[in-house]
Amino acid sequence: MSTPQLTPGTVVDGKFTVGTAVRTRAGTTTYDATDATGAAVEVTIFDGSCFASGLALERSLRELRQLKNVSSPRVLRVHAAGKHGDGIFEVCDPAPGQTLAEQLGGAQLPLADAAALIVQIGEALLEAQRVGVIHRNLGADVVFPSPEGVRVCGFAVGEPQLRGAGALCTIAPEQVQGKVVDQRTLIYNVAALMQWMLSGAPLFAGDAEAVLTAHEQQVPSEDIDPKLRRALGKDPRMRPMMLKQFLHDIAQMGGVEPPTLAARVSAPAVGTPRAPI
Repeated sequence: MSTPQLTPGTVVDGKFTVGTAVRTRAGTTTYDATDATGAAVEVTIFDGSCFASGLALERSLRELRQLKNVSSPRVLRVHAAGKHGDGIFEVCDPAPGQTLAEQLGGAQLPLADAAALIVQIGEALLEAQRVGVIHRNLGADVVFPSPEGVRVCGFAVGEPQLRGAGALCTIAPEQVQGKVVDQRTLIYNVAALMQWMLSGAPLFAGDAEAVLTAHEQQVPSEDIDPKLRRALGKDPRMRPMMLKQFLHDIAQMGGVEPPTLAARVSAPAVGTPRAPI
C-alpha cells in the first residue's frame, strides 16, 4: 500500500503550499503548510487505497466539507477539502502538539483523568454529529490533548486495514466487516479508548490480522468495568443506543462533569499523578 508523498513547495488546490510531513498512517500523510495569506495550516492527503469504492470517496469528501460548518474548541477546524489524484485532500488547523497515543506511552491514567478526556473527545463527536458526520477513524492517533482542551481530527476517512477500515487499536467489529457505522460504533471506539487509558495498553495485542480478529470475535475480559464491557459488545444492538447517554455514564464513573457542547476547559495532563476516584 503506497503512501502519498509531496515535495516541499507543492501547491495544493492553488493556494495551500506544503512543507514537511508531520504525521503518517497507511495511505495518508499530513504536512505542515501555509495558506494564501501565509497562515499556518495542515494538509492531509488520502490516496485511493483509503476508499473501498468511488461512492466511499464521494461520501468522505462530502463529510469533510460538512465539517467546514463546525466551529468548536474540540474539533480541528476544516478549511477546505477536494479531490487530489486518485484520492482527496483535507486542510485544517494545525494540531496542538502530540497525539494521545504519543502522550500515553504505556502509562495508566487515573479514572477521573481518563473520564475527563473521554468526555471532551465525546464533545467533538457530538459536534460532528450535528452536521451529519460520524467519525470513521476514532483512535488515540487522532486525539490531541492540550492545555486548551482536547482537539479531535481525522473524521471522515478510516485507516485501511487488511479487512475493513478504522483505527486498528479501537476498531469495532462492524468496521472490520465493512458494515455501516453509526453511534453504536462510536460507543465501541470510545470504550476501547477508555480501557486503553485505564490499563495502559490497547485491548488486544499482536499483528494486524490477530488484532482485527480479536476485535471481531474475542469477548472482553471480565476485569473490565461492566459499563465498558457492554459498550465493547460484538453485536452493536447489545451496546448502549445513544452516544450522549454513554458519555454521561462515563462522566459519572469518573466523577467529572458530563459533556457540553460549549465546554472550553483544559484537558487533564496525561501522566499527572492524581488519586483515582
